[in-house]
Amino acid sequence: MKRIEELLRKELRTERRLDPKKDVTLLGKGTVEHAVAKELLKSIFNDRVRIVSVVSTKKRTNVFSPTNLERELVIGLRGFLEDAGAKRAAPPIMHTIPEATILAYAKRKGLKGSRQRDDALNRDVRALLETLQERQSQTKAALRKSFEAIGKEGKRFS
Repeated sequence: MKRIEELLRKELRTERRLDPKKDVTLLGKGTVEHAVAKELLKSIFNDRVRIVSVVSTKKRTNVFSPTNLERELVIGLRGFLEDAGAKRAAPPIMHTIPEATILAYAKRKGLKGSRQRDDALNRDVRALLETLQERQSQTKAALRKSFEAIGKEGKRFS
């Protein structure tokens, strides 16, 4: 299970959005992703960072929304198909980690939490992603990189 920690460390290192000198606020209290993110951040920072769990907040700095790769792809693909950008309450954390890896880690560590439910349209988009993934094994990784590139280009020209 070291792999999931390595993925999160890389994400934190490359995106540099988390300030370890300040309290970290995690949204989505009660979800599996939240429990895993909290456990991993405690492990990575050796309990030197205070982690605050909330359902919602007006605070804007060092606030993160735990998620997973599939959910981020659904949001990105749905926004692309509808030609609309998704408004976020906070930047995502663990968005490079597959859902199955997060669930396996939670099960192994005995972490409890509810799974976030998808609405009908999100289920359809998720089914499309799974079909594409079955045919070409690197589809999800390629889509994630494409969305990141599009996002960076969009920021550059806006």
